[in-house]
Amino acid sequence: MKKLYAFTSIILVLLTFVFANQNLAIASSLSTETQNNMTQISKSKNDKSLYKSLVLENGLRVLLVSDPIAEKSSASLSVNVGSFQDPHQQEGLAHFLEHMLFLGTEKFPDASSYQTFITENGGANNAYTSSNTTNYYFDIQEDHYSEALDRFSQFFISPLFSKEFADREKNAVHSEYLAKINDDSRRVNQAFKTLLNPQHPQSRFSVGRLDTLKDRPNADLQTQLKTLFDQYYKANNMALTLISTLPISELESLSKLFFTDIKGHPAPIIDTIPKTTLLQNQTPKMQFVEPIADFQKIKFLFPIPTQQKNYKSKPGQYLTYILGHEGSGSLLSYLKQQGWANALGASTGSPIGKEQIFSVSIRLTDDGLNHIDEVVGAFFYALTILKDSPIDPLYLNESKILSKLAFDYYDYIHPIRLSSILSSRLLHYPAEDILSSFKITNVAKEDDIQSLMSHLTHDNMLVQLISKKNFPTNWHDDDLIWDKETWYNTKYTNFHANDYFKNLFLHPPKHNGISLPEANPFLPENLDTINEFDEHPRLIFQQPGLIYWHRSDNQFEKPASNHFLAIRFENAADTPQHYLLNRLLTRLFDEAMSEQTYLPYVAGLGYRIYPHLNGVTINTSGYSDKQFNYLKQLLEAFLRFKPSKSRFEENKKQLLKDLSNQINTPLSIGYFKTFRPSNRREYFKPSND
Repeated sequence: MKKLYAFTSIILVLLTFVFANQNLAIASSLSTETQNNMTQISKSKNDKSLYKSLVLENGLRVLLVSDPIAEKSSASLSVNVGSFQDPHQQEGLAHFLEHMLFLGTEKFPDASSYQTFITENGGANNAYTSSNTTNYYFDIQEDHYSEALDRFSQFFISPLFSKEFADREKNAVHSEYLAKINDDSRRVNQAFKTLLNPQHPQSRFSVGRLDTLKDRPNADLQTQLKTLFDQYYKANNMALTLISTLPISELESLSKLFFTDIKGHPAPIIDTIPKTTLLQNQTPKMQFVEPIADFQKIKFLFPIPTQQKNYKSKPGQYLTYILGHEGSGSLLSYLKQQGWANALGASTGSPIGKEQIFSVSIRLTDDGLNHIDEVVGAFFYALTILKDSPIDPLYLNESKILSKLAFDYYDYIHPIRLSSILSSRLLHYPAEDILSSFKITNVAKEDDIQSLMSHLTHDNMLVQLISKKNFPTNWHDDDLIWDKETWYNTKYTNFHANDYFKNLFLHPPKHNGISLPEANPFLPENLDTINEFDEHPRLIFQQPGLIYWHRSDNQFEKPASNHFLAIRFENAADTPQHYLLNRLLTRLFDEAMSEQTYLPYVAGLGYRIYPHLNGVTINTSGYSDKQFNYLKQLLEAFLRFKPSKSRFEENKKQLLKDLSNQINTPLSIGYFKTFRPSNRREYFKPSND
């Protein structure tokens, strides 16, 4: 390693020269965003599909997508109905109705014929029920697309609701419930619902089980199903997406041929928005809950007005961009430095009627649980900085740039997933914005952001602390009353925060390590594409101790590339011992670089470091523009890197544990990769706004 330090400046100069020559290959920029010549649907730069929207005579909204590279044809139909529309004491009825539509129609009465036909012809099918949407979808080989659409459309025209299969299928729903009864995410979420207004449908159980899916005195189960179907399964309350390599004209003919017979009429979509609010005054807003698994987490949740109408500007992104930041000066960075947390997420949530929930969730270490007051105080201080600081155009512009990049250079979405996403979205967004609604089109107004911040108050905050170990005793004055949640038997207690906790919110201690994010210097500015595609990395430079490869990648008209920098250590023997030392080194460096790699990651730059018998390789990927500067920074950091003794011992212990777990399998010389939870908005990712 010592000789590498002496060569650092020479290496960087040489690599800069090499990369400059690579840039001589840049020929031309991408063309401006094109409008579809059939309908005015704004789409991504590298989206080769053609789109057309229409409304059938019965009121069914339809989106047609002619995708030239689709391997299978797909369809999805969404209905504006979900668990929110479950009748009183009939929890899970909408979910049960979803199941029943698969089990025979007047035209195709065999209960298994649909699924058999799909699978025998290379396809897949499924459905889901959410709070306000039921979504059905399938894909299949194109030769069988027409017949599949015929069978699929009959779900919504003439379902049988056979009593024989109703009795069988409610057991299937019950089995789904039992399969997840020990799932902590469901258990904790259901316990959280006890803090909500019991008059709001969000507070209810939604999956269904045997004692909720049964005959009632004045309505047997079949009658209940038919009533729900007749009320909501109308063409004007639905949206359909068809995706295939077929021309738009053929897709239009198929949509009219098979879906015009769905009952309905041209009318507005049925209003299914709850009239009540999520919170009630004077009810407990604090909760302790015990999971089955051994982990601890604290969540801070604030109901805010639904932001669906602001889909073009997405003001909620301002809150998540700052509080969810992971770089230098962030809340997570501070908590990690103290050893109190290892993950943090911020989200604006999905619409829940007139509201949605802005939340910040912190995954705590054992020590973080022991210092829970300090963790809470740090979050409240970060929240105070956010609310007290002027709205900074820097974060608005960065969010818009990142959103546009994700939109323009998205990864291909397979038709079965895309059709499902678009049909559900078509229920709530104008057809012309069905694609562009995923990105930030307009800069958010300061008034809209300030309006959201006005809801981040103590009186409007719910707090949920999840732990198997212990809970603080100084957040409440009264004795706690523990209970068990009805559906999953989760142990929990709800209580009112005392003055100590309120003062912690109102007057949090100052933390010098927490500040607003710095500007992101890695956002690409030059998005010209290189007119070449390298199937394999090309060797550019080699000398003793250092090898450099470069790979241009414009395969999908994305200005991307890859760099590989292999560092070989002098006198390193090709032995398992040296490999394990290098493996430990890459672990330590990867851990130390977590914070420094966050801003590049957000800007679309990937990084990994992996060991060899006689050295390591640093690999970067993503947008070409700032990538070489990133590689230089990583190399400089690696050459300066010296791990602390405590981190060395901890990582050594963990490596020994990993090796003991592999004792019965051959040693695999793989690589270690920097993993991060994805917090970049992806094109066609369902928006929380």
